[in-house]
Amino acid sequence: VGTRLKFNPSKSDEGIFFVPDFGTAAPVKVTAVQENRPKRLTFLVPVVPTGSYHIEVRSRMRDSSELRVGRLENLLTH
Repeated sequence: VGTRLKFNPSKSDEGIFFVPDFGTAAPVKVTAVQENRPKRLTFLVPVVPTGSYHIEVRSRMRDSSELRVGRLENLLTH
């Protein structure tokens, strides 16, 4: 829940990503999104290797080419 969360699911660089806090592993993009609204995102957590992750939402404002990245302050551990 927040503001300006909605993203374009057809763009490969936009969406919800689990970003590892270890090594050089690539971010894991969430593929199961149930709700993609400006103030609410609902999704299933993807299968990821054991470790700590940041959750990022990446999107563009209307008519902008700049990719914005918002990151959850808390680090999640699996």
